Formats: sequence, C-alpha cells, structure tokens
Amino acid sequence: MRGLDLSDLPKLVRKFVFDRFLEQSHPPVLEEIMTRFELDGPTAFGVLKELHDSHLLVLLAGSQRILMAHPFSSIASPFEATISNKKYFANCAWDAIAFHVMLDKAVTIDSFCHHCAAKIKIQLRNNKTVLSDPKEAIVFIGVPAARWWENVVNTCSNNMVFFCSKNHMEEWKERNLGQTGETLSIDQAIKLSIPLYKDKMKLDYVRPSKDELNNHVKSMGLTSDFWKL
Repeated sequence: MRGLDLSDLPKLVRKFVFDRFLEQSHPPVLEEIMTRFELDGPTAFGVLKELHDSHLLVLLAGSQRILMAHPFSSIASPFEATISNKKYFANCAWDAIAFHVMLDKAVTIDSFCHHCAAKIKIQLRNNKTVLSDPKEAIVFIGVPAARWWENVVNTCSNNMVFFCSKNHMEEWKERNLGQTGETLSIDQAIKLSIPLYKDKMKLDYVRPSKDELNNHVKSMGLTSDFWKL
C-alpha cells in the first residue's frame, strides 16, 4: 500500500485477519494478505510470524496458514458459537465464551461434554449466563496458565473443555490418571475473558501484560499458583 508505514503493518494485518474471520468465519490466506497490503510473500509471512510470536494469532505448524486468532478457529471444533445467526468455531470452551466479551453481543454456544459427549447449550447476554443446559455445565482448564503457550494447540484442543457436571469431570479424571486442573463456572469464564478479549476487534488492540492479567485473575479470587502466568 502506498504511503504505508511498515511499523503499522502488524496491527493492520492483525485487524484484517480478525475482520475476515468475523465476516466469513475463516481467515485470509497469505496471498490475500499480499494483495491487500501490496507485499511480497516473504514480507507478508514475516508479519504473520511476528504476530504468531507475539501470541496475537497462531500459524499452522510447518505452513503459512492461520490456524487460530483467538477466539476464532479456522478448523471445525467441538465449540460452536452463534452470533446474529452467524456460526463460528472456537478453539476451546473458554474461547467460545470469549466471543460474547469480544463482540458484546448475545451468543449461543453449542458444545459437548468432554467425558460423555452429551450436548451442552449455553446462552450469554449482557455478560451473564441466561441459559445453561445442563445447568451443571462447567469449564475445565487442564494446563497451568504459565504453560498455556508451550503448546497452545494442545492447551486449547485437549485442556480447555466443557463437562456437563463436576461428577463427569471426576469420572474422566479417574480414567486419565494424573490429570489435574481447575474449573470455572460459565460466569467466571466470562469475567476471565474481559482483559484479553474485550478490545480484540479494535485496530490498536494491545495484548495485556502478565502483571495486568495476574492482577485480574487475583481480583477474581483465583489465587493458586495454577493461575499465575
């Protein structure tokens, strides 16, 4: 793009990725980024790599393709969010809930119990749960916060899930010896999302610092070492 300040490229490309996800439920490919910003391939991929390294999106390993731009997933998952009759796949249970915080719109979540595969339906409005079927549905986080980005695909895909009840979570843990973790209510997950997600659709979004996130978590009463970044 003529007159483009190259230092602005990361935030412009990030916004382009999020806008495309919102409009079409999938991300742009590298060639579309090249065309939109009049970049050559290495420069465009370099920007995506910078965003990946800054935890602002996730590239598919070994490729130039966008896998995640939290909460958006580019592939089908057990976490589907419907907003204004438009459907999106989320990366994890937490991300499905975070759509509500990011877009400030009513959200319906369709998912499954990670233990028995029973259907779970959740509706969120005005930063509150207005429907949870079953009522006992919970969010389970199986990886300590400090390790979330060691393997973010494993963290999201296998360790941030819904259970239809605490009993089913305990049964699942008995089958998976050594598995530990923490649980959140749906409303707690909404509150946990606020600093990370509420401004994500803005051009000048800045990821909160570790100190900011740690202070937010403590303010929620989540004080164990599990939650410390």
